[in-house]
Amino acid sequence: MQRHGWILIAVLLSVVTASAQEERSPFIRRHDRDGDGRLTREEFPRWASGMFDRIDADRDGFVTSAEDRTFRATRATRGNRGNGRNRPPRGNLQVRLEAPDLTDLRYGPDERNVLDLWLAEGEGPRPLVVYFHGGGFRSGDKASLDPKLLRDLRTRGISVAAANYRLTDTAPFPAPMHDAARAVQFLRRNAGKLAIDPGRIAATGGSAGAGISLWLAFHDDLADPESEDPVLRQSTRLTAVVAQNGQTSYDPRFIAELFKSEDVEDALLPFFGLRNASEVSNPKLFPLFEEASPLHHLTKDDVPVFLAYRQPDAPVPEGARAATFIHHPRFGYALKERMDALEIPCVVRLRPDPEEAVSFLCRQFGVPDGPNGTTVHRDLEYGKVDGTSLRLDLYLPPRSAEKPRLLVWIHGGGWTKGSKAKINPMFGRLAGEGYATASVDYRLTGLTSHPDQTHDVKGAIRWLRANADRFGYDATRIGVGGGSAGGHLALMLGMTADVEELEGDIGGNLDRSSRVQAVVDLFGPSEFKAFARENERFGRRHSLELKEAASPLGYLTADDAPVLIFHGDRDPVVPLSQSRLVLERCREIGVEATLYVVEGAGHGGKQFSDNARFALVKAFLDRHLKARAGTGSQDEE
Repeated sequence: MQRHGWILIAVLLSVVTASAQEERSPFIRRHDRDGDGRLTREEFPRWASGMFDRIDADRDGFVTSAEDRTFRATRATRGNRGNGRNRPPRGNLQVRLEAPDLTDLRYGPDERNVLDLWLAEGEGPRPLVVYFHGGGFRSGDKASLDPKLLRDLRTRGISVAAANYRLTDTAPFPAPMHDAARAVQFLRRNAGKLAIDPGRIAATGGSAGAGISLWLAFHDDLADPESEDPVLRQSTRLTAVVAQNGQTSYDPRFIAELFKSEDVEDALLPFFGLRNASEVSNPKLFPLFEEASPLHHLTKDDVPVFLAYRQPDAPVPEGARAATFIHHPRFGYALKERMDALEIPCVVRLRPDPEEAVSFLCRQFGVPDGPNGTTVHRDLEYGKVDGTSLRLDLYLPPRSAEKPRLLVWIHGGGWTKGSKAKINPMFGRLAGEGYATASVDYRLTGLTSHPDQTHDVKGAIRWLRANADRFGYDATRIGVGGGSAGGHLALMLGMTADVEELEGDIGGNLDRSSRVQAVVDLFGPSEFKAFARENERFGRRHSLELKEAASPLGYLTADDAPVLIFHGDRDPVVPLSQSRLVLERCREIGVEATLYVVEGAGHGGKQFSDNARFALVKAFLDRHLKARAGTGSQDEE
């Protein structure tokens, strides 16, 4: 880290406009060039030009302080929590953000200096992740915290805070960064009261929030041991950072070189307190640009970073507008190159599964990276085909006197898409209830490549049996489950144990059995000739030979595994009749099978992982994996 004192920052800021010298100066005063107390369209900053007509309520061609205050007050009531001045939080609209344990804790003097805190359960002080929202430093709110990220962290015993900070309409750089630093200092100061481990605090955020997190991670510790304010005596150092769509430098010169474009992102003008883009060429401002940029502060004693980007790593046309590349992963690769040279862990991922970021934080904190105290071993290779690695994730429960039994989940996706990361929540919960759970990837080459996928999942079962002692689970009796195409493959495992041509040799371990002892089938196809009669398109695409060879029910024998089936009565993809055929054929041959028809359900949904279904699945697996198998029922319920 490079040493930059508070005095240096004050000197750097002196070269910015007079309005920027006062952190609390109003928007009008900052941009009022002629001093008449109002803004013309020409005086309005370019980054906010689109809002001029919205703020100019009387349409007289001027924006007054009264109109500005009215506009801000109106905007603050549009559903934002706490303190407005920003657009409504986007967040994850699919899941409701649960109420914090502590709301609007004031960590500083400004009205924006508030944070929410969600406390995790567990013994002793808990690690903490602090979330800083995005919004180009001009907007945003702590309520935009992703509910899934919150839930995933708390289930792993990690507490979460979400903080607001001053926005650039009233306080340009370094105010947002210093507010974020103070939020960390406040939480560290009160760690004992809040059951926080002061030595394990990480930061996360998207876009501007990512930049804030990285700046804190790399900047010299802002603690002031001589301060009269006990909060400011605390360290601002972090354990790790997870940054999403983040800029690793705010220096316009660096950005211009990185993307071969002189266009300046609109949000950078108010961030630096500038009126127009031409000011970025002022050499007096260069030290300020460097001070604001995370990359400028990176040194070999800094912390690991995980960078995620949604934008593809595609070429940027020379001279492109900044809006097209401000979230480009090239920012991340530039940081990774420097961190690699310093031998600091840095991961860059394009559209990663969210679980990967959570797993990264868990590793930095030294806590189990699975839910409910489970430990996760990710990307274990169980086989390789034509240079392509076939992998699985293994979730191990907390250690106990008895070895856990093993469950295997197979994802759906029409045999052409999907991922082992999409494990059914029921199986995820079972990983914390005395079961080890594996989630398996397989070749996504479509049903026409049969029996490739069957060979893959059988290879995974054999590998899991061969490695049982290594990981400490009991693989003598294995349960398997899957949804849709995964349900089909689960049925194939359950009904083809002694079919030599379907065994394959994926991953070797041919001295081990691929037989399973229980099957949980969620709306999987079971008999493709019958399926084709109800789906003409499917029938035209696949030959009669394939339909027969890929149908699990064609291999059913009396010694096959018991089956528990769930199917929605409104499934538009796989007809309910496919599951009723399984029930009927099992009943005829004497294999235990139970079908639960889920009323009103389609092809998937929360009904297939709710508490009622979980209880049924757990009871079924407990009976067949943990106890000696007995005679079961063949009923539809």
